[in-house]
Amino acid sequence: MNPSYSINKGDVEEVRECPICKSNDILKISEISINKVVEPIVFFETSACKKCNHIFRSKRPKEKWFFDKFEERRKYQDKKSFNPINEKVEIDRFNRYKELGIFLDKKLSQSLRNRKVFDFGCGTGSGLIALNELGFDAVGIEPDLTRANYGLKKDLNILTLPWEKVKEELKSASLILSIHSLEHFYHPVNFIKHIYEHTKQDCYLYLEVPNSSFINDWTDSFYLAHINNFSNHSLIKMLKKQGYFLHSLIPTENIFSNPLNSICGIFSKKKPEIDINFKTNQDLKIDYYNPPISYVEKPYKFIVDVINDLSLTYRIEEKVSSSVTKNQSGRKLKIDNNFICLY
Repeated sequence: MNPSYSINKGDVEEVRECPICKSNDILKISEISINKVVEPIVFFETSACKKCNHIFRSKRPKEKWFFDKFEERRKYQDKKSFNPINEKVEIDRFNRYKELGIFLDKKLSQSLRNRKVFDFGCGTGSGLIALNELGFDAVGIEPDLTRANYGLKKDLNILTLPWEKVKEELKSASLILSIHSLEHFYHPVNFIKHIYEHTKQDCYLYLEVPNSSFINDWTDSFYLAHINNFSNHSLIKMLKKQGYFLHSLIPTENIFSNPLNSICGIFSKKKPEIDINFKTNQDLKIDYYNPPISYVEKPYKFIVDVINDLSLTYRIEEKVSSSVTKNQSGRKLKIDNNFICLY
């Protein structure tokens, strides 16, 4: 049985402007409440910026709540001798990093062999193994000890620090990686600014995030782990505002044999010989999520009885599957007093 995580009004914060362009012209898409005895508490809300198409959580648990609950989860897993690592996922991660490393070593103007590469949000470190095998000098940053310990036991170079604490080490970096981690950050603009300020002029930045154009299902409304959903436009706008130039925007099928619906971008501090002035005519999708069951009223109002997963809000099985879709399986919806109940 999954553990449950309590939440109160004081654990929740609101964001009333777009974190990328600071516009307050935003559209609320959905909200999730927890079914308290006295009154429901809205603890997770998704909105879209009408100016730059950025999708973000306009109401969310505070970072401290997550850190406290991560520690609760770690103690629970230790007590049960529960293994949260799925080996198939780690094999897939290793293979993707190997393909990415080969691609970047050919794509960039300087070889990455024997050069420092920092991977923010490295997780278990399986990707670091692949990069090291290619001849890179890979360093991981992962504050989640549950995941970092997997790699530390294999003698990988993993710093278990918040990204704000990693400064002097970055001066030696030739490449910074952030692979499906930026969407988890509460303050992505501050992270990009931090990387820009603490790396040398010829250091490249590779970012890979889910493409919000493909997030068209109501289940994203429950994805607690994702604080930001970037479009091409909002991602590049954020980087350019902090001084970066777009080096390349790469279709995932050009890198990976098993591509995901992701945005893959290389950014540099130096202006490329051919300046890529990326523009988008992507319109904001007002009905962004596929409607849950036959419910039509917007914003969608969901309710849950319990939070038992720190990534997906609620799931049926405790066992960790190899994909988000499989971890979501078994969840059902029903209408009750104008709420969509997840159970």
